[in-house]
Amino acid sequence: MMRSRVLMAVLLSALSACGGDDDEDGDNNGGADRRTNVTGSYAMTGSLEYVVFGVSDTEPVEQQRMRVSNGSSSGSSLVLSLEDGVACQLQATMTGERTFSLQESRCEMPQEDCSLTLIVRRGEGRREAGGTLTLSGEGNVETDCLPIPTSGTFTLELSGNRTGD
Repeated sequence: MMRSRVLMAVLLSALSACGGDDDEDGDNNGGADRRTNVTGSYAMTGSLEYVVFGVSDTEPVEQQRMRVSNGSSSGSSLVLSLEDGVACQLQATMTGERTFSLQESRCEMPQEDCSLTLIVRRGEGRREAGGTLTLSGEGNVETDCLPIPTSGTFTLELSGNRTGD
């Protein structure tokens, strides 16, 4: 059980730090910049499910602040950062009026005396007109932080409202 909690903590740390390349050719849907429909700071909660060695475990994600901001490469790109002071971020592209898709990305996360790689394979987000933002993502994780090199999969589900920041 202790190993699963350590892995969960490392996964959350890596996900909050995960990033992709900022070279997206997104289209801004005829000139309308719809990113303002989803940008802002959010107080997020949810769950992280991971499978390692064929064993599934789900952990709650409590009170994570997430900032969604405009990306620099196009009128439809976004940057998602779980605010814990780590410099690497998730990249996304607007797909509709209030929806976006996470770009596949890889993040190398050096840990104390070990390493962790998080590979986001797919994900999507949506902000309802009333304000709730939902985000789901999945991918693979590889680490040598446990006694033996380990790989597995993860699924993340988050939701929250703007904080006014």
